[in-house]
Amino acid sequence: MQASAREAIPFEDGPIDSAVSFEVEFVMRRPARIRKSELFVSHICRPDIDNLLKSTLDAIVDAGILKDDCFVAKVKMSKRYANPEESSHTRISLTVEETHETDKIEE
Repeated sequence: MQASAREAIPFEDGPIDSAVSFEVEFVMRRPARIRKSELFVSHICRPDIDNLLKSTLDAIVDAGILKDDCFVAKVKMSKRYANPEESSHTRISLTVEETHETDKIEE
């Protein structure tokens, strides 16, 4: 999973250690029972979206892209079945947020 994270997020300056915004879309294998005319069908069964998010963030940290998942300040996530002619995949967007000195206060 680390190699996939490295491929998905090409980052070469060492681990990010500031606030990031994380967006992820999990596109799951489409079962035959869903009609081809149905597009963007929500995936409302296992695996749970929080477990998918945790494993994805762990892979990004293990790959050395993000120093720790505590730096994730914003998350937008979704999971759905693949549309016809689309394969299952995960789309990831990681954006470094602008920080101010007051943002780095330890609690």
